[in-house]
Amino acid sequence: MTRFIFILAIVAVLAVVGPEFSEQLLTTGDHKSEEITARAYTGRRVVLKPERGGHFLTEARINNRAVKVLVDTGATVIALTAEDARKIGVRPKRGDYTYPVRTANGTAYAARIELKEVRIGAIKVRNVPALVSQPGSLGVTLLGMAFLKRLKSVAMADGQLVLVQ
Repeated sequence: MTRFIFILAIVAVLAVVGPEFSEQLLTTGDHKSEEITARAYTGRRVVLKPERGGHFLTEARINNRAVKVLVDTGATVIALTAEDARKIGVRPKRGDYTYPVRTANGTAYAARIELKEVRIGAIKVRNVPALVSQPGSLGVTLLGMAFLKRLKSVAMADGQLVLVQ
């Protein structure tokens, strides 16, 4: 249990530290940039192995497009980078960024959207609330509680994150 709380604390700190650290996390390490963290799929259960720094990065299919995401229990919703939003066909207009978001650098504004479907392996959640960050303000898409709370369980086991639907 202590290990689980420790990992959650690390993920929460990453969410606060800011986009610079998230970007650095994605561009460092022994894995190639296009590789996704090793994972095992069994039915509607997904096991995520941590990256070198202990964070859980994986590939999600958002609106049927591949997007690299960081599992973040400190994020209320899925927070998409502007680049990932474009990749899935979402292009907010300048006036759509009206939802205030607290960050380590103060208040920022994001665009509210709803994602038709988010999949990780065999796990599928529909109609998921999300935010699109302004260009350059977020280094990696965050998979937050709007997705995670709709699962049967989210738990740490043997240093791995286990998602069950």
